[in-house]
Amino acid sequence: TGIECLTCAETHFTQVNESFNAVTYMLILKDNADCLVSYEYEITVLPKPRIWSADEQICQGDISTLVASDALSYQWQGDGITAPDQQIQMVSPMNTGLYIVTITNDKGCQNIDSVIVNVLPAPVADAGADISVCQGMTAHLNANVAANLDISWTPGFPKITDPNIADPTILTTTNTTFNLTVSNGTCTSTDEVNVLFFDGVNLTISPDTSICLGDTVTLHVSGADTYIWTPNTLGMCQDAACSTVQIAPTESLHLTVKGMTNDGCEDTIGVQVTIIEDTLRTTSNLDICEGSSIVLFGQTVHAAGVYCDTIEHATGCYEIKCVQVNVLDSIVVNDTAQICAGENYMLNDMSLTESGVYCVDTMSQGGCDSTYCLLLEVLPSPSISTQPNSGFIQIGDSIVLEVTGNIQSAHWSPSGNLSCSECLTSIASPTETTLYHVDAIDNNGCHAIDSVLISVETLCNIEIEIPNAFTPNGDGQNDLFRIANLNPDFGDIQITLFSRWGEKVFTEKGNHGWDGKYKGKKLPADVYVYLVVLDCVDGERKAIKGDVILLR
Repeated sequence: TGIECLTCAETHFTQVNESFNAVTYMLILKDNADCLVSYEYEITVLPKPRIWSADEQICQGDISTLVASDALSYQWQGDGITAPDQQIQMVSPMNTGLYIVTITNDKGCQNIDSVIVNVLPAPVADAGADISVCQGMTAHLNANVAANLDISWTPGFPKITDPNIADPTILTTTNTTFNLTVSNGTCTSTDEVNVLFFDGVNLTISPDTSICLGDTVTLHVSGADTYIWTPNTLGMCQDAACSTVQIAPTESLHLTVKGMTNDGCEDTIGVQVTIIEDTLRTTSNLDICEGSSIVLFGQTVHAAGVYCDTIEHATGCYEIKCVQVNVLDSIVVNDTAQICAGENYMLNDMSLTESGVYCVDTMSQGGCDSTYCLLLEVLPSPSISTQPNSGFIQIGDSIVLEVTGNIQSAHWSPSGNLSCSECLTSIASPTETTLYHVDAIDNNGCHAIDSVLISVETLCNIEIEIPNAFTPNGDGQNDLFRIANLNPDFGDIQITLFSRWGEKVFTEKGNHGWDGKYKGKKLPADVYVYLVVLDCVDGERKAIKGDVILLR
């Protein structure tokens, strides 16, 4: 290939080398007898100057390396080219762009090649600002990333709760640099955040105190670097940090102090200052039972009234303290209750089952003796009647169950094969002999219980009534051959009839009956053979064979 004319004395040879290495071709000139005419020509075709390799797809911020084939000179064009005459270019474009290079080798061969570098968008990784954590506080990392990006923190657990969410809880208590990597499935970006831990704040404040009205109190707090008191009054701080204050309140108040360290940690604590006014009168209430007494301010008190005493506090203030004494009478409590017959009512440790009045001695909320009396009424159970008292059905049939009396609701059980288990009247369709129980409830919530036994006879246990003749003449009398004592819709039966020559003339699954026709035509009067197959319970089957006379 590449020879312009294979039979000419002079021709042209053209070949393009798309590989990365030189390719040598042997040209031999021969005559028609396949004899060598002159000599062999050895022609070496050098590789076509071109771009050998390039990172054709990069993420924003990454570097694409472009490498041209070995040559004498290069001239590159494209975004980010800083040395266009170099064989290797390393560029980091922000957008997809075209790169072109003109290559000339030492043989004078020249070629222009190009490549498109596709720049994929890189996800934004923002690990958030550095975090300062005071000991004892709970903190979270807080990355700001798009919802559709994959997230990975390092180090992960046990330094943090979950390395794959934006805001995991920080578990470590030591200074740590956390690296965040986010990915959109193709490109990744990273960021880091520093978590620094500082000692917590443990504040200590002066104890709660009481002062006389008009006095000044000095309060001190420690454990932090600076403090803010609330409420705050002008001139109360005694130092630059406001760790000591002096106040002269006109009324009792609670002060709250926020303590802050230079590391940014803070805590709060409080103190109560109570103002005691001279001749302050305080009154309280005290209840005693009739006939009892109490020692109050050094004297024995047994009657209702107001009793006062003057007290001098350590602060030098005086207080008049008064107590209102109330004498409580004995209490008799009357109550009523109802129960149904057969139930019991517990009164203290007594189990009551009969109507009557019952009284017990007890203690009131005030601690005094009292009497509790109960009028108990025992309600009779409702009188009910069930219909039927007992019943007998064939399998596949149903029977109506009904309970009557002065009742509001009823519950039948077992509920299977019942049309309604919560009704006064229900239709039962049992497949086996079943004892039904009914729990009837009257307007007072009292119960009465009764039961009904429904006996079920299966096909294989009953006498099947099969006619020995029928007259299908349309007079409404004996027009069909069927099982006389079974419902026409009964499905657990198959009836088949044959002529005297054994030809099957009728078959059906059910008991709708044969009208004496075969393929739509009336059959003649004759004796026909029937086969009745019954499907009993538990897979048992019963076959009955006999003759029937068709009369016309």
